[in-house]
Amino acid sequence: MKKLNVLLLVLLFGGALLAKTNLNNVSEVEDNLMIGLQSDNLGLKTSSAYYLGEYGSSKSVNALMSILKNGKTEEERISAAVALTKINSEKALFAVKQRAQFDESERVRRLCAIFYNQSEKTN
Repeated sequence: MKKLNVLLLVLLFGGALLAKTNLNNVSEVEDNLMIGLQSDNLGLKTSSAYYLGEYGSSKSVNALMSILKNGKTEEERISAAVALTKINSEKALFAVKQRAQFDESERVRRLCAIFYNQSEKTN
């Protein structure tokens, strides 16, 4: 229940922050979300990945790729894959394609394949 409350707070405040953000402080928001990626709190980590994807944060690609490849839980790897797909760079999409083939989890492989194939249709 505690994790759910934290996740809801992050989503609510993150959404409000995203709506009010102007171009002058996008970099500061990205920096704070990058710090969130390093958290041990799964809700904060996955929410940070989500919002980095929403921002299309190219400076977060390496950190998200690391989570996609080395994340301990399926949830964090999946959220990294979603974010990388939204960022939509060649490097990000290649990482998602690789996980679709080589992740240890069938669920992560399947979802990465869906995300990758969907991105191919929109490009």
